[in-house]
Amino acid sequence: MASTRPRTRSQTNGTDMGTNFSRLEATPPASKENGFSLMTVLKGSVAALCGLVFGIAVEKSRVFEPAVVTNQMLFRKFIMMKVFLTSLTVGMFFLSVLAILPFTRKKYLLSRAAFVGSINKKGYFGISIGAFILGSGMAVVGTCPGLVGIQIGAGVHNAVFTLAGALAGTVLYGLMEPYVTNLTKPSTPIKYHFLYQLMGSPPFIVSFPVFSILGIVVFSLEMMYPWHDEIAVHSSDLVGKAVLANPCWHPYLCGSLIGCLQVPLVLILGDTLGLYHHKNIIRKHENHTEFKRF
Repeated sequence: MASTRPRTRSQTNGTDMGTNFSRLEATPPASKENGFSLMTVLKGSVAALCGLVFGIAVEKSRVFEPAVVTNQMLFRKFIMMKVFLTSLTVGMFFLSVLAILPFTRKKYLLSRAAFVGSINKKGYFGISIGAFILGSGMAVVGTCPGLVGIQIGAGVHNAVFTLAGALAGTVLYGLMEPYVTNLTKPSTPIKYHFLYQLMGSPPFIVSFPVFSILGIVVFSLEMMYPWHDEIAVHSSDLVGKAVLANPCWHPYLCGSLIGCLQVPLVLILGDTLGLYHHKNIIRKHENHTEFKRF
């Protein structure tokens, strides 16, 4: 006979979230009717608005400039690290809050399932090779996949050639994806665990010291390397101008705007900032070529 004993609060807020996560990850997506629906329009609008905010924040932070990216990869300047560590800190805070609130917890679990699903077939070897190629490319051309569009919009010299190279690399990977996957596929699947599940604590209890430490790191970097000196902007350029007219914003502000985007992305799109599993690639499969969605 099945037990009817009610579950305790710690079971529902702690380790039980792992059970819910497994069930959510295994649940197939619901079928969609043809045509546009109100939710489709809402998701498209939210995605466009988040992209607009992201582009403005990156442009005002000056992170899109090739010299800024290259100097960061060489550890000469730290504007890029300040912006994205700030966004990571703010994003962790909001994700922890979404994981606690009862009316947003399911959305958080779905977005987490999407994240784990994008990496659960990858091994340490493939991740290391990919990180090496990505880091080398960023150091050479002074950009990354998320900044190419912003560089084109800002009129960065040679950005169109960088975009052409990125598209060519995407097509090449699409054609070679089956062979690359078989070559880098781990013999034993990697098991991913969340620290708060192992500790049996709510996510916020574990996340709070982590993003507090990150905040201290960002504050220390700003104390040692002031952003005005790294960007070489004069205070007179920032006085008496509208916010959008300023040539640059503080890295804290830009990073916070990017981190806040996690909230609408999780609640409306069921996704998190930084995932690329929604991009289309061309994959050669058997005797024909098809478009595959991740």
